Amino acid sequence: MAADGTSIKNDIDNELANKGYRGVRVTNIITILKKIVDWVASGINGNLSTWLKSSDNQPGGANADDVYRVGVTRFKGGIEAYTKNTDNKQLAEVPNDQAGMRVSAQNGGPAYIELHHPGLRIDKIGIDRDGVFKFGPWGSGAAFAFVIDSLTKVFRLSNEVANRKIVLNDATGNDHQFYGFGINASTLRYQVDAITSKHAFYAGSSPATSNLLMVILGNGQVGIGTATPGFKLDVQADNPVDAVLAQFQNTRLSGGIGALIQIHQAGIGIWRYGVPAGSDAFIIQGYGGGAFPERFRIDTVGNVGIGTPSPTARLHAKGPNGYDQLRLENRYTPSGPNDPNGQPGCVAWDDTWFYHKTTQGWRRMQLQSW
Repeated sequence: MAADGTSIKNDIDNELANKGYRGVRVTNIITILKKIVDWVASGINGNLSTWLKSSDNQPGGANADDVYRVGVTRFKGGIEAYTKNTDNKQLAEVPNDQAGMRVSAQNGGPAYIELHHPGLRIDKIGIDRDGVFKFGPWGSGAAFAFVIDSLTKVFRLSNEVANRKIVLNDATGNDHQFYGFGINASTLRYQVDAITSKHAFYAGSSPATSNLLMVILGNGQVGIGTATPGFKLDVQADNPVDAVLAQFQNTRLSGGIGALIQIHQAGIGIWRYGVPAGSDAFIIQGYGGGAFPERFRIDTVGNVGIGTPSPTARLHAKGPNGYDQLRLENRYTPSGPNDPNGQPGCVAWDDTWFYHKTTQGWRRMQLQSW
């Protein structure tokens, strides 16, 4: 309350001013002092009447008593709130009555704090009626949850579907040019700010180093073992075990349908190659008539079959007709038995002779008409 000593000062002047020692009466001094006591008591009690003790709802009390006010209390210049003695305990171990500051809900409403920027906005942060810790931004009409699960100790965001859910770095303020994570329909979104940036995955290899495992460039090129992939998929390794850079495996032990890799040029052709179902072999299939017939096979002993799934020789060719199984398009006429061209086993032809080179040189058989 505001203190005003004007009346007491006037009484002092009236009773004591310009009066000599002999003119001062004791009763006057007593009167003045009593007025001073009454004024001080009135000032103190009037001020304390706005603060009530929690124990009996009455004003007054000692410094250690809990007191409260019903009206709004405004502090200018800041507030420092100190916790009571917590005995050096962890936050989860501190009793509820040792808080430095407490904001309590009333009538089943939320317990929250307003953050007010005069003339600009008022944001809210606190515990909503559903027991969830939330942030209510100014003008949004919604409060967004920061959920801490007491069972799993996890940090959980709201269920809102948005490009930006966790922002690690954001220089533009839009929903696309940032580093972070988001949620789209049935999609976990990993975001970088530009097509010149990259997604990179690392594993720690020492206290001071990490190994690069994989990168995805902003243009969609994927590199495994390289930071600068030159193709849509670029796999690199320094002298890998058995020289194997990648493995494609069908892990079904019984009833497996094979393991194939497909190469597709849109509108032109589709080819598949790999291991066929139920057979230890390498095959090549070509698309035709809505199916993928086998065009080539190498079996487990090394026999090669062209047009047949059961080759019985190192080279076994089978065409749909007897005349289209083997063709030597270019003719050649050796100069004689000692012609140096070709190796033993080579064959050649011209319009008159069929030639076969042996270890003794070229030999020939004459062709006849009928």
